[in-house]
Amino acid sequence: MKALEISALVRCKRDHRLAASNDEPHPITICHTEDPPVVGCSLENDLEPVAIDNERQNCWLTDPVVASLVPIHNFLPEGSVLSESHAPVILKAINSIVNEWETLGLYLGIKNKDLKTIYFNSLHQIDICRKDMIVHWLKTGTATREKLIKALEDLERNDVAAEVKRLPKQ
Repeated sequence: MKALEISALVRCKRDHRLAASNDEPHPITICHTEDPPVVGCSLENDLEPVAIDNERQNCWLTDPVVASLVPIHNFLPEGSVLSESHAPVILKAINSIVNEWETLGLYLGIKNKDLKTIYFNSLHQIDICRKDMIVHWLKTGTATREKLIKALEDLERNDVAAEVKRLPKQ
């Protein structure tokens, strides 16, 4: 049996029979003895479990990442395109960006409709919005250290821009 390598914030995202179950975050159950593993709801455990694999993980997990495929870098290279592996260092640097995350996204060139989708899909949790916005930007293939610094300066968050400038370049 092939093991799934998943790192995620877990939250049941099923449509429940009891309305209160939809409103309150709660964990999922995972049975790894099945092949493929199955996930179920921890509140309404009479609902049929669903098989989970790398292609279907998003229907159950908020923030799915296949851990073995994403290396993590602690630097932001100068003059080259950034990748998802740079997300943790960027997110740490911009942690103080809270209410301005959407405006930062616009300055980074993300379409407003994409930002609205990120907001809706994150269940209005700002830290997840910020993370998903940065990951979306990194996936464009046009993300650079310089563009991030310029966007932060345009946002008039020179304090955060200075923090990004201080990050190691290699």
